[in-house]
Amino acid sequence: MSYPHRIVPYDPNVDLEMLNNRIHRLEDGERLLIDGLPDEMYRAAVGFSTSELKHAELSPAHWLAYKNKKRETKNAFEFGKAVHMAILEPMRLQNDLLVKPAGELRSNAGKQAYINWMYEVMTKRGDTEILEDYKEWYEDKKRTLSEQYKKMEEMIPVTFISEYEKSQCDHILAKVTKFCEQQKVSWTNTEISGWIRIGDQILKGRADGLNTDTLTIDDIKTTRSIEQHSFIYDARKLKYNRSAFTYLLIFDCHLFRWIAVEKEYPYAIGPFQAFRDIDWIQEGKDIITKTMVNLQHSIDSNNYSEPYDSFVTIEPKSYNVEQPEKFVSPFD
Repeated sequence: MSYPHRIVPYDPNVDLEMLNNRIHRLEDGERLLIDGLPDEMYRAAVGFSTSELKHAELSPAHWLAYKNKKRETKNAFEFGKAVHMAILEPMRLQNDLLVKPAGELRSNAGKQAYINWMYEVMTKRGDTEILEDYKEWYEDKKRTLSEQYKKMEEMIPVTFISEYEKSQCDHILAKVTKFCEQQKVSWTNTEISGWIRIGDQILKGRADGLNTDTLTIDDIKTTRSIEQHSFIYDARKLKYNRSAFTYLLIFDCHLFRWIAVEKEYPYAIGPFQAFRDIDWIQEGKDIITKTMVNLQHSIDSNNYSEPYDSFVTIEPKSYNVEQPEKFVSPFD
């Protein structure tokens, strides 16, 4: 059976306003699925994401604080982000993670060498506008070498990493590649964005991996432990069923799988899955649906100070089960 929904490729000529207009025109139950949409454009587009709805569960004030919180772009190494890039976008990993050259920055000679290296990198990348902005900043007044290299690090659109951090990414990519071959994991689309209208509300999600042949969604998840009882505890505590339900609904799939990668060496991998019709996923559905309705009411009335009825917290359960070697369904 062929996938019943159209997936449109990202069109660079479509700006955020045009995208939002298209989303607003969705009819009840209609989906918009876009392959290749830049992450920053997805985040800026209209629609409730599961991240913000988890805050909205607490109160409309929590949601408002989350929405108004300034999110700064960090150039520091972020393990979770690097894992996603290594697995889903290895070419972007090469372009967006930059290994610092060996050397020290205490001496003026070391700082100057570092500045020269970054200038060469930006020239090769074709970051002409950034270089022009840097020159304008540099020529505005006398700058120290420390100010120069810090400014250049701030302006260049990459994440700086060490040789060790790069080796971590390479090691994880090799392990996950082998895992996917053994488990026959494959994707027809990666990093795919989607929206669906449910009544007056619009729900959005961005799936790591989608297989339209098997109607399966895979989520790359970094975790403290892949021991089954630990993962189940974290999944319930961190409300994984909200995002699982959301993605299963938006992309119209019946199976959600977590490819869990431990945060510490040797980065063991744990495969977990949940079918759409199990009680735990349906609990996520009920909470997401009620939260959207209540939050929309707060937005329409412009009243974020009065909390709505809170929902019952799902207490984490503990299991003593051996670490799985194949995809298991621990939430049934």
